[in-house]
Amino acid sequence: MIFGVIDWPVWLSHVWVPIGTLALSLRLLTNACLYLLGVTPVPSPPSLDEMQQGGEALR
Repeated sequence: MIFGVIDWPVWLSHVWVPIGTLALSLRLLTNACLYLLGVTPVPSPPSLDEMQQGGEALR
């Protein structure tokens, strides 16, 4: 199947999806392990007062 005039290599664009998924999975696993070991405190969601004050209170 020909998509255009130039036969462009598409494998370069397809390689980024597994790399990004791997990076996201490693970050999730690392954060979960740190939370379970107690090294990093679990962040609490902002209160309604903080949300009503706007973006400055959330920083």
